[in-house]
Parts: sequence; C-alpha cells; structure tokens
Amino acid sequence: MFPGGVFHPESNDHQDVAFQYAVERINMDIYLLPHSRLERHIANVSFVDSFTTGKRVPCIRPTISSSLHKKGKDQQTKQPHPGLHFTNKPTFCIYLSVCNQALVDVLKFLSWKSFAIVYESNEGLMRLQEVFKSRDKLSAKISVYQLSMDGDHRSLFKDIHDSTQTHILLDCATDNIMNILRQAKEVDMFGDYENYFITSLDAHTLDFSEFEHLQTNVTFLRLIDPNSPEVVNAVNDWVHGEREYGRVLNIRPETVRVCLSLMS
Repeated sequence: MFPGGVFHPESNDHQDVAFQYAVERINMDIYLLPHSRLERHIANVSFVDSFTTGKRVPCIRPTISSSLHKKGKDQQTKQPHPGLHFTNKPTFCIYLSVCNQALVDVLKFLSWKSFAIVYESNEGLMRLQEVFKSRDKLSAKISVYQLSMDGDHRSLFKDIHDSTQTHILLDCATDNIMNILRQAKEVDMFGDYENYFITSLDAHTLDFSEFEHLQTNVTFLRLIDPNSPEVVNAVNDWVHGEREYGRVLNIRPETVRVCLSLMS
C-alpha cells in the first residue's frame, strides 16, 4: 500500500513530519494491518508552482469516463496514467457544520448586541454562513468588513473605531492574526474596551504575551488538549525521531495545530 502526501515546505507547519511518523506508527501496529505494510511517498512542492506540482505527482486517480480507455492502455504498458479531476467539494477531517455551529453558540454566550465581522477571504465567509443565518437568533446588528489585500488594515480598523463598535469577530489565517491585532492596536482598536472572538482553531498556538498589559478580551476555541497523553506522545515521537536523523524539530504540545493532530 502506497499512501502519498504532497506538502508545501514554505508553510513550515510540520505536516510532512506528522505524516511520516503516522505511517510508521501504523506499520508498528501488528493488529491494524496484519498482512500489509505502508510505504510512504512524500513530495514537497511550492504553493505557487502548479507546473512542478503536476510533474511531482505522477498519477492522480481519474474519475471521468473519457480517461478509462487510456488508463487501460497505460496499465497494459505499465506506464503511469496521469489524470485530473476538479471538484468544488471541500474535504476535511472534522465536521465543519459542528464547528460553524460552535461559533454561533459562543456568540450566544457572549450576548453581543452588535459586532463587526472582519474576514480575510471568501472561504472565511463560507465558514461564517451559520453566523449570518443565525442573525435573528442572536438578536445582533452585524456589520461586515474585508481585510485589505495589501496587508495594511489600519484604515479598516479606523472605520470600525469611528463606528464606535467594540466587538469584533475576526476570521483570518492563523499566521496573520498577530500582525492584524498589532495594526488594530496602532489605531486604538485593541485596548481596554475591545472584545475579540477569533475563529481560527489554531489561535491557541500563538504567543499573546505582548498584549498581556492590555485589558482586551480575546476569545477563541481549542480542539486540542496539549496535556493529553496522545498529543504529548505524538510530539515526543516526532522530536526524537527527527533527532535520530540529525534534525531539530522545534515543536511543543502547546504549538500543535489541528491539521497535525488529525494526521496523527
């Protein structure tokens, strides 16, 4: 059996490491696949280089009938059969509907009568559909702002400041959270009177210590318990395993992101 993983090294999120040791852990379990062994194949490709990605991934299982004849020919000649299939259905390992509903439940608990949604991408709007659908149940006035494409968000937060809004629902990539909050602070939108609800499930991995002197209330959800034996053991496996190869893996249970946890 040949599981394969395609990863982006520039993301620096250690997904390839988690994949490698997850395969090894399965192979060590004599009861899970007693008559089989997994042989991993890892390809590191760039986010922006689709041409090289296509060359590194020689075979994508075809799903269209027009490719079946060629596939049969390739099987006879033992040549790899490249195929391409586009789908607009997202694939995830967690139930997004449950996570989206959790956002609504937290907003109900916070009892905000009005708040501003600050989002980064259209994908973020999709995640927030349950919030929009629950507007009446929340009995809240909602305003919507999109983060700037050029990375300068201060004018956006100035507009929110001028509206006297102090409750912010922030949806953005985890790696962008700190920069966005710093810019909000520059225009007095991250102070003693502001309240933020951050939707990222990896926000717990960030170091918010630079804001400790402020009274800003920051809320976020966490799926991973860094003190759980499963997480601690997985991290130990990664760190010690990489050390045997002479590599240093800078990761702690507190910094394990959801994607790594699901892969393990």
